[in-house]
Amino acid sequence: MLKSVKIENFRGFKSFELQQLGRINLLVGKNNSGKTSLLEAIQLLCSRTNLEPLGEIMINRGEYIWNDNLRGERELNICHLFHDHEFQVDGTFSISGISDGQSPTRGDSVRGACALHSALLQADRILFIY
Repeated sequence: MLKSVKIENFRGFKSFELQQLGRINLLVGKNNSGKTSLLEAIQLLCSRTNLEPLGEIMINRGEYIWNDNLRGERELNICHLFHDHEFQVDGTFSISGISDGQSPTRGDSVRGACALHSALLQADRILFIY
């Protein structure tokens, strides 16, 4: 069970920390205030090195375009993952948390980060092909 979560440069969060999490937590806020982004961050943190949930999240949000040049595959625009949709070469976002040691992560802390490098640049668009 997570006791705290910290998010940096992910979606609407420049820097955000939520502490003293319990077994049941209630998220309340106006539309577009980050409730879903917080849950997505926790999902990504728990998925560890598996990037499949990242693609699923972006597809569910409609953050893709169809590319006929790639045999009808979807291109995910990764700009949506970064704070204010601003991506810079070698930009990163970070999601970390502290668990109670009884979770499947079997540790006191878990951390995930994504560093996207210039090799992902394609013309004037930044794409993650899924």
